[in-house]
Amino acid sequence: MSKEKQNKTSLSLIYERLSLAYFGNLGKSLVKAYELEDKLSKAMIFTHPVVYASRLLMDTFVVAIPSIIIAIFLLLKYKLLFSFIGAFGIIIPILIFFIPALYFLMRIALLGSAISARAHEVESELPLFASYITSMVVSGISPERVIETVAETDLFFAIRKEAQLIRRNMKVLGLDALSAIEMVARNHPSREFREFMMGYTSTIRGGGDVSHYLQLKTEAYFKEKERDMDKLVERVSLTLSTYMIIYVLVGLTVNIIIAIQGAGLAKFIGGTSNATPMIVLFNFILMPMLTIFMIFIVGGLLPKYHISYREPYLTLFVSAPAGILLFSLLMALGGYRAFIKPDMLNMTLSILAIGVGFVVA
Repeated sequence: MSKEKQNKTSLSLIYERLSLAYFGNLGKSLVKAYELEDKLSKAMIFTHPVVYASRLLMDTFVVAIPSIIIAIFLLLKYKLLFSFIGAFGIIIPILIFFIPALYFLMRIALLGSAISARAHEVESELPLFASYITSMVVSGISPERVIETVAETDLFFAIRKEAQLIRRNMKVLGLDALSAIEMVARNHPSREFREFMMGYTSTIRGGGDVSHYLQLKTEAYFKEKERDMDKLVERVSLTLSTYMIIYVLVGLTVNIIIAIQGAGLAKFIGGTSNATPMIVLFNFILMPMLTIFMIFIVGGLLPKYHISYREPYLTLFVSAPAGILLFSLLMALGGYRAFIKPDMLNMTLSILAIGVGFVVA
């Protein structure tokens, strides 16, 4: 171990000891109140519950010190803040005062999120894992070898972690393969994985036909996966259909309204009787922003896989600054005047700046 890692480890141990010294008793109560022992096990966080709770309270205390000082200082200066930002001069210090409580609740919520993520990731790989283990069992491979193979393969991400945990129980705790599998499956957050593994061990212990059991479960999982994909396609189709309706109908309606009553609206909003800047703003800024927003929504609906394609992000990292630079140059050459004193040249530069910026980025 390098000297830098040793220093980090020693500092972490000192921090844990201070946390236990000051918040150990309160941490024990926190473990019981939030059932941290069970949650940490399900989240695959291998830390003693009291240590985790004590560190959480210590972290909250560290966050609370500057938050309370800043909140008190701002409350003392509320008159100055009130003169600048109005009622927010009172609200902001109160919000800052509650930051420690929000931090504490966020850490508890993140623990629940880690449990849900573990269950979801395992269930997404379960059909392929069932097919994989079925082929191995049909070939006559023992449960110990099955666990060893899955723990070392690159075919899985979440299932591999579970296999590594089972292998650790076999080698460190001295359990046999079936007992180690049951130890992990019994407290697993995924009901499907728990039932699958417990059924696998029960069939072996009872002397049943393991191959037949695994084949039935594999077929059931793939049928369920097929139904889930059909539902996903329907959700994505509905989302994209809604987007097209908004993009076409709302876009057309707004453009008609601007064309008919735009002069009056523009004069009311910006002091000019020309509605062209409003058309440019809506069609070349607001509508592309809506498109980007819908891309993120559809991306959130799609299943997540632990396969990264970095080339598009590297291209975006280079092209985005270039697009912003070209947009800024064209707007500086006169495009900005389209929103002040619109004429044909300024409007052309403005549209060209927005278009080139989006295309290059």
